[in-house]
Amino acid sequence: FGMAEETIAFYPLLLPVMIAAGYDTVTAVSVILLALAWMARRATGRQRMQGWLERAPGTRKAAWTLAVAQMTSSLATLLSSGIDEDAAMGLCLEQIGHEKLKSVLGQCREEMQQGKGLADTLMRHGVLPGLYGRMLVSAAETGNLSSAMERIAQQMEEDAEAQLSDLIDRIEPILIGFLTVSVGLTLLSVMLPLLGILSAI
Repeated sequence: FGMAEETIAFYPLLLPVMIAAGYDTVTAVSVILLALAWMARRATGRQRMQGWLERAPGTRKAAWTLAVAQMTSSLATLLSSGIDEDAAMGLCLEQIGHEKLKSVLGQCREEMQQGKGLADTLMRHGVLPGLYGRMLVSAAETGNLSSAMERIAQQMEEDAEAQLSDLIDRIEPILIGFLTVSVGLTLLSVMLPLLGILSAI
């Protein structure tokens, strides 16, 4: 989703500062977007932005769902290639960027090293929603774990996209209205003095 939706939380913080410094709201919004675009070009900046998205109330659920979908897809690929469950979980942990999910998967791996199954630990720790967790446990009992993981990963990616689309649909009208008012006020601040000068001539 767009940069504007990601940075809307910064508007109430920086807009008053920029306006107090003598700039209009359009300039303040542009500065915020340019700063976030510069951060997105750096690895540390991208990690920091990802951390914000993982904690923000509006994007936290979608970020978790997308991270779980990526994890499930990676596990499905590793298991289908013949790697055992413990080694697959270890490789998957190295690729996970979501800090909370990484912590939970670390606990899952500890239980797996004590003899617990992959599907059982993922379901017990709430990594997968109830229905998906039960599907995975059933697939593990029938020996179709990797194929079930692939199907779950595809479905969860669709769920994450739907959550992000819903978030954008809710934020976009507010953002458009805000920018429309800002541009209108900026035009008025330019046109009213010109009208005063013309009427005085």
